[in-house]
Amino acid sequence: MGLAEGSLFISLNAGLETRYHAIAIAGLLLSGSIGFTVGVSTSSVVLTATLRKLLHSSLKGVEGAQKIIDRTISDISYVMALKGRLHELTVHAYIMSLEYSHALSLAFATAALAICLFLVERKL
Repeated sequence: MGLAEGSLFISLNAGLETRYHAIAIAGLLLSGSIGFTVGVSTSSVVLTATLRKLLHSSLKGVEGAQKIIDRTISDISYVMALKGRLHELTVHAYIMSLEYSHALSLAFATAALAICLFLVERKL
């Protein structure tokens, strides 16, 4: 349990009547699991889609480009085995797609912070 989740757990227990503890903690754990699943899935989709798009544009005109793209997306050790300009292009595409993925994570974190700033605390 992370620091933020632990402090939220403590504040839930301190601020609720005993009869509401179980449902509040279940809701906390469920929302954390759902958020984690959505975040990881979305980041994976962005990473893969961006990588595919960048590789298509970088490898335009290269013989066997589709096969290279498919192998690059499915097997990172294939990228490490590539040599020369092809290696540079695929590594650059991976780095750029990771940047897009991290930007999405930052956007989610910023949205969560903005939501938290405007939440109003009240007794149940």
